[in-house]
Amino acid sequence: MDQALQSLKMTLLEEVSAHGYVDLMAAAHHARPLSDTPRPEPLQVVIVTTWRSGSTFMEELLNSHPAVFNQYEPLTFFGLRQIRNGQDSLKAQRVIHELISCKYDGQDEYLRSAHEVRELLTRNKLVWKVCSSEDWGDALCFNDSFLSQACHLFPWRTMKLVRLRLRFVRALLQDPELNVRVVYLVRDPRGVINSRTDTVKWCKTADCNDPGLLCNDMDEDLRAAVDLQRDFPDRFYVLRYEDMSLNPVNKTRELLSHLTLDFDPHMEEFLASHTTKNYDKPWSTSRESKKRVTYWASKLKPDKLNDVQKACGSVMAKFGYLTINSTKNVTVDKILGPLVLPSSP
Repeated sequence: MDQALQSLKMTLLEEVSAHGYVDLMAAAHHARPLSDTPRPEPLQVVIVTTWRSGSTFMEELLNSHPAVFNQYEPLTFFGLRQIRNGQDSLKAQRVIHELISCKYDGQDEYLRSAHEVRELLTRNKLVWKVCSSEDWGDALCFNDSFLSQACHLFPWRTMKLVRLRLRFVRALLQDPELNVRVVYLVRDPRGVINSRTDTVKWCKTADCNDPGLLCNDMDEDLRAAVDLQRDFPDRFYVLRYEDMSLNPVNKTRELLSHLTLDFDPHMEEFLASHTTKNYDKPWSTSRESKKRVTYWASKLKPDKLNDVQKACGSVMAKFGYLTINSTKNVTVDKILGPLVLPSSP
């Protein structure tokens, strides 16, 4: 384990030093567990959204930076449902608080789900590279002590949540020991429902395919967003999928500035390769991004369009999404208005 951690530390140092990140080099150099020297406080970025809203693209964009430790969908073991209240919400909050604090000890359900859905760990490319090999396999990658120590090496950490509603991350922002920034990612529900019903085959639960539940969640999230924007203006950011798709480079710069992250050359390369070419597979994040904003209009059947707009018209308007009567000749200006969050009381 020590050899793997030392290798990870050296790899991280090589990656960040290649681009002249002095502060990041210092953070990596003094990182636990291989040094007792105090290190700068790590930055945690939490993406909150729902399925098929562009979160995988956002996670991959941030994770393209070599100094990021990626915690991918840690609540997968809850299944294909939304966590809105009750004991599940308390349990989910405990899990994400522990993991974002690099405490993997006792996270048995998470680690079991990682064995079943290996993407939960393989998307941490630098970490996976040093903990797995043809000679000794990948058992070390699922070791809680190794994961905790590896997590502490990185100056930046990201986490993507698609099952927990926005109001439950307030506790992370309130915790004085965590340096957390939250990105709330929202997408036009017509695009979300089309993607869930036309692109993938696993969307079988009401929480996934019912537009009424989706838009009730969006409405709840909006109320939470208004309060979080008021209480944490420097650490909370609302991003529409469509705005990122229409202007990916400038919107990325704006987002990274808000998060206090550097626009790494790896990120520029990622945007160049993932927003100009279209590989239309369910899990692909390579898209002609500007065309994705209106893509649903060519696929969504009239009855489904009516169902979504009937269930979602009110919340759509609040997020700047415009209703339409026909899917013929749809252009961006016909479906997308400005995003103006309402004022908090």
